[in-house]
Amino acid sequence: MIPLKAIHEEETDCDECGEHLVLDVYESGGGFYVGFWCPNCGPYSRESRYFEKRRYAEKRLEWMVGA
Repeated sequence: MIPLKAIHEEETDCDECGEHLVLDVYESGGGFYVGFWCPNCGPYSRESRYFEKRRYAEKRLEWMVGA
């Protein structure tokens, strides 16, 4: 499982490689979640609980960014 990190931002930079990261919906073995993913280093953080369906995680993302 990806650890819950709680960055509280919509964008951040990877601590390892400096890549700019954007909050989005991703999928892992635990389900769908809102978080950050680094294309160079892999999973960066999970900012929500896991959801069974992508649409639930997308709704949480909308809520988190105030859309």
